[in-house]
Amino acid sequence: MLIRWATKEDIPAWLGLSREYDTYISQIATDFSKWYLGFEEYFNRKIEQYGAVMAVDRMSGNCNGAIAFSRSHNRNTFFAVSPKAKRKETAEKLLKVAVRQLNSNQDIILHIADGKDGILKDDIDFFKDNGFEIIHGMVLDGCPMLELVRKADNEKRPKSFHYNYPKFKKYEQKEFCPPCCAGSMPAGSEDIAELEYSWAKL
Repeated sequence: MLIRWATKEDIPAWLGLSREYDTYISQIATDFSKWYLGFEEYFNRKIEQYGAVMAVDRMSGNCNGAIAFSRSHNRNTFFAVSPKAKRKETAEKLLKVAVRQLNSNQDIILHIADGKDGILKDDIDFFKDNGFEIIHGMVLDGCPMLELVRKADNEKRPKSFHYNYPKFKKYEQKEFCPPCCAGSMPAGSEDIAELEYSWAKL
């Protein structure tokens, strides 16, 4: 299984993955016609912001799952795993990436469909098993939803690109590269060595 950033070429597969949930969503939705309003615009925005990750089967190329998130709101905004995939393994890998890109030193919010059985209940149970607590219910886009929260921790967050990919992509550009621009060592880092074009740091 390959975990990678979603691209615009993945939009049909992402939509197909979401459609695998239609049977379950349509059973609980108060107005199913609202469920897909603005979905393509949402997909495009998340892809442009490096806010969406796909789990892809290496052999078939099929989409096994996807997760999307908002760094500005510290929130997971989309989650789905194909019933045909290894659900637990796929879900765990997707969540791991999302939590790294969000700020675990603050509460992480999750909105998820409020299903009482089937894969919707499986998804809720998965997040509860991974430290999320149900706060309250609501109706979003014509569907009953739950808001869950994973409480902040005190874990020291590393500074690698795994924890802030948009910043890494910005620093790839010469005009923003701190060593190229003679920038100072990032705050809170410990020098091991200062080289001509880079730093070695902890």
